Amino acid sequence: ARGWMREIPTRVLTADVGVVLRKMSARPDLPPVVVEPEPADDWIAAYHYRGDSGLPPVGRSILTASARPGFAVVRDAGTVLAIGRASLDRGWVGVTAVEVDPPHRRRGLATHVMRGLLGWAADAGVRDAYLQVAEENAAALALYERIGFAPHHRYHYRRAPGG
Repeated sequence: ARGWMREIPTRVLTADVGVVLRKMSARPDLPPVVVEPEPADDWIAAYHYRGDSGLPPVGRSILTASARPGFAVVRDAGTVLAIGRASLDRGWVGVTAVEVDPPHRRRGLATHVMRGLLGWAADAGVRDAYLQVAEENAAALALYERIGFAPHHRYHYRRAPGG
């Protein structure tokens, strides 16, 4: 009523890690998913924070500031095809930053990255997963629902008038 604009409507989805892993087949035809404790420079170069290229100066420290982060990367002949990030804490894995390089989309790489990250989390004893996805990202929502994630809640931000 005071003119604050609604923006970035987002859905939070949750899943049982074991259920999701059973829905995703191994993909030996794709290069392996490697989960590293720190983001390599090529991982950072492939990441588009909120659709922008390049991270803010504080970005790397925010990405690594969690109890146990993991940075998934799929490389082929030195080229990054897909990335993702996960963070383990208190029996949960939070998944963020799943991206596939545009020329390599529609090959199952996002599902491959999810399987790699959730497998890594399961090996650490994690049973529950969550992620956030923009409501406008229909492809990602379809993927996550197909592999077993279900809606938990929604949220959005507000921007002050003229802000």
